[in-house]
Amino acid sequence: MANLLFKLFDNTYNNFNPELISRYKNMKSQIKDQKDENADLLKQIDLLNQEIKVIFENIIKLGSRLSTLEKIFEV
Repeated sequence: MANLLFKLFDNTYNNFNPELISRYKNMKSQIKDQKDENADLLKQIDLLNQEIKVIFENIIKLGSRLSTLEKIFEV
């Protein structure tokens, strides 16, 4: 139903104002591209957050080991 409505809209504007429909399609394409880019950026953010979590876990482990070594060598 929505596709039929959009097709009717496109055909109507093609008859009256072809430049406007061209700009409309261009804007629609740009919106799709931005949505795709946004999805990619969100995936990258998730990966970075996972890496940060691993780094913090490693820092905590190393801090614990350092504390143990300080107790052994009474530093």
